[in-house]
Amino acid sequence: MTGVLSALVLAIFFTTPTVDAARAPVSPTRAHEIVVEKSAQNRARAKRGAERRLRSIELPPGAEASRRRPTGIGALLNEPAAILGGRPHVTAHRFWTVPDSAKEVLAWLRRHAQPSANRSGSGGRALEFVTQPGPEGALGGLLHITVVSRSTGGSAVRADVFEDWEIPRSPLQRIPAGSRFLRLIVSPGSEGFYLEGEEPPPSRTIATEDRGPIAKLVRIINGQPANQLVDLVSCGPVPSPGWEPLLTTLIFKASRHGRVLARVSQETPIGICDPMQLRIGTRTPYALESGGNVLHAARGLIRRARPN
Repeated sequence: MTGVLSALVLAIFFTTPTVDAARAPVSPTRAHEIVVEKSAQNRARAKRGAERRLRSIELPPGAEASRRRPTGIGALLNEPAAILGGRPHVTAHRFWTVPDSAKEVLAWLRRHAQPSANRSGSGGRALEFVTQPGPEGALGGLLHITVVSRSTGGSAVRADVFEDWEIPRSPLQRIPAGSRFLRLIVSPGSEGFYLEGEEPPPSRTIATEDRGPIAKLVRIINGQPANQLVDLVSCGPVPSPGWEPLLTTLIFKASRHGRVLARVSQETPIGICDPMQLRIGTRTPYALESGGNVLHAARGLIRRARPN
């Protein structure tokens, strides 16, 4: 019996992966493959979600789905009511005919909610709804319902669904374990506007070895999604007098005199084109979603930072 138990113990020892093996970092090639695979999965989920939303749209009694763009509307409903940029998304559309007039259909739609969607606006022939997130990886988006009159009587309806999908974060882009020292620097931002002869404010800094705040910031940053904005038309306001952007940089190190594990930086005020930048070691900076939550968690350190 003793020999059998010894054999079992040895078998478990050699077949159970160690903690270090389970946490072994992936290679750059595998990390890229993971992002590509998850991107494809998220896009497919979003496409299925968009089709489900189309099937769940509620229209007035008597509405009939049309396989093609209805007749009697000239060149109308050839295109969606809006063209979106920003996050990666899939689109799907569908047509219906309704015996009621366009005015009556729009009035009915204003009185009735759409499943998993909240109306956010209207203009002319179209109503806009913000849709709630679907399954994991599908972020929700917009639903546009456009109604026009038909020359043969009644109305034609076009619904367009824009379903965003999530760009997964690379498994390589995370602050590694072992951060025991943090330096925070608040310096003038890159888009500052200063009058002739006016000096930008001095940089301020603070350092800490308090593991509680450091661990909290690492946890928040490592949970931040990858930057999702891929197609932007405009980046927001133009700097003007009084515009005082700041750049907050967090430098994580293994020890006060140890190597730099990661740098994280965020411009403020945070605009649509101001993602949070993460740089692991000497790698190329990696864009994350804007880090207002990170700055909020670091507000105590920011307040205590002093000029160099």
